[in-house]
Amino acid sequence: MADITYTTMAAVSETDKGGWPRVFNKGGTRIVQRTPTLGIKTPFYSDSTWNVSDTGYINDAEAVKFSGNNGLEHYESYKFGNNGSIFVPGRVLSGVQVESTQNSTAGHGIFLSRIGLIFRNDFNHEHFWGGATRNRPNTFNKQVYLQNIDQATRSALSAYVLDSLVIELSTKGGTGSRTTEVKIGGFKLLYSVGPSNMRWVVGAMRKREEAFGEGSIQLI
Repeated sequence: MADITYTTMAAVSETDKGGWPRVFNKGGTRIVQRTPTLGIKTPFYSDSTWNVSDTGYINDAEAVKFSGNNGLEHYESYKFGNNGSIFVPGRVLSGVQVESTQNSTAGHGIFLSRIGLIFRNDFNHEHFWGGATRNRPNTFNKQVYLQNIDQATRSALSAYVLDSLVIELSTKGGTGSRTTEVKIGGFKLLYSVGPSNMRWVVGAMRKREEAFGEGSIQLI
């Protein structure tokens, strides 16, 4: 029997200062339009194409930078897919957060407007949870966009594992034309799977269909 390498996290996410393992691939894939099946069901879509650079892991600080010149309201959505190393059950998630830092608070400046999560089950059926839309923050400081996941959603995801993170960027609001940028990173899942003095053991390098099997996720 082959050995399994384990990554451990705090049993309560808020107590873990180290964030979350690198569960998604570097870089992202542009989404033309996707409509959530859970949460806020307003579609995520793209009607513009902005420059993308610094394509690191999305859970690292300021991992990806988007920039462009805009004089109108535009949107662009990106998906960051699972790298096949860790598959997290949707039923345990109470929230998700992503950090953003923008270099402009003026009209038509790019900002992070929304986040969502895609889940899949053993039959490759998809559920897409959509978070709420927010307005452009009136600050240059790093902002934490946190969205809670309610019990009804967790119940609907009882047989699903996390597949992808989706973000939507926007230039909605204000007037004028300018070149701006926003940096996205700091992805983190929120959960509670046991006492805060215990560890959550997550099996690494397992097939997605084995995510619910013995040894994939357990407490010690």
